[in-house]
Amino acid sequence: SPALEAATTADAVCMWAQMLHKVLIDRGVPLAELAARTPAAYEVVQEVLSITDFEGVQGRVLYEPGQADPKGSVIIQQLQEGGKVFDIASYNHPTLVLFGNGDLVFGLGEVIAAGPAGANALPGRIAPFADCPEGQMLDMSTNQCMDCPEGQVFLDILGACACRAGYMALGSGCVACGAGNMTGSAGSEECDRCQPGRYAAGIAQTECKACPVGTYQPALSTTACVSCDASGRQTTMVEGADSDAACVCARDFFRKSAGGGCEECPIGMVCEAGSSIAEGVGSSNYPAVEEGFMTIMDDPLQVYKCLQMESCPGGRVGTCAAYRDTETVACARCVDGAYESGKVCEPCSGSTDVAPFILVGLAGCAGLAVMTFMVNRNLLMQTSNTMMCVVMVALMFTGIQTLGIFQQVSIEWFEPIQTL
Repeated sequence: SPALEAATTADAVCMWAQMLHKVLIDRGVPLAELAARTPAAYEVVQEVLSITDFEGVQGRVLYEPGQADPKGSVIIQQLQEGGKVFDIASYNHPTLVLFGNGDLVFGLGEVIAAGPAGANALPGRIAPFADCPEGQMLDMSTNQCMDCPEGQVFLDILGACACRAGYMALGSGCVACGAGNMTGSAGSEECDRCQPGRYAAGIAQTECKACPVGTYQPALSTTACVSCDASGRQTTMVEGADSDAACVCARDFFRKSAGGGCEECPIGMVCEAGSSIAEGVGSSNYPAVEEGFMTIMDDPLQVYKCLQMESCPGGRVGTCAAYRDTETVACARCVDGAYESGKVCEPCSGSTDVAPFILVGLAGCAGLAVMTFMVNRNLLMQTSNTMMCVVMVALMFTGIQTLGIFQQVSIEWFEPIQTL
């Protein structure tokens, strides 16, 4: 009756008014969050409604634990095809009373009589919905499981089919993303453009690939990347370069000046990718020197091959082995204060005893004086033995001087002479 409907409507309005007051005022949930129907706000609403308990127009209104219907009087209605609303029954906990003035009509063509009037239960039950296997959707009009249309997949979170990755929704269907665009997940409303440094060569792509090493791409929504240098003299240090500024000289090449081209690495030097001499000898990307070679700091690109590998360890420009002169071609000399010992230079000792040298010098002078005296005597008065002694002493001093001269000369002997 209209009076009964008015009473239940009044209690329903009161119940919702109380819920809104508790949620917004007592619980402090923002109105914007409630309007957005966030999961957090929904949980608070459910909790507040579940503890409803007040004395309404039709009597006490409250929910039993775990029950969806309140204890109180309500009118059960059904919205049927054509927009008609039929009153089916009244419910006053715990009694259901059918009005008997219509039937319950369901979408699968099922019709159940809502009567006779005064009856307390329906004469039948509707068929349960089919339980579809994974990947299929339920056709509500036929209660049958169906595969999703072409280009769509079933999403559990939606409970329906949606456009697969690589496609976007358009009207009631899906269209593939064009080249240079992508969607990474199913259910996308629009395609994403490939960012600089990335590309998508074909349609229906699920990702934009990074530009390979040696290429770059500064634009959006592209299908390919631009090569740094068709000749292979330039490359990039990493994938996904988005500017030609990322192009550097490839391995075995170096750049002489900023903005200049790449030239072949000199023999005896090591040019890693990105090598350049534009920033000077001390820069980290300056070409290095191979082992067995050396360069002089004043002319760092003039490379010399060393006779001894031990003399030239390579590395940075102007590098020689320990105690070798870096200003000498091929590190051939020891620095001042060092001497040649085999294939390496060793530092001289800190102090030298000069007394033996003084004694040797004095003895030499005395011997020279004696020889001079003996030579200048009357030859007819000298015996042959005396002459022989003088000549032998002279030859001995000459040999000592010659050996001293050879000792000061650094000579690299080759096999088999070195062994002898």
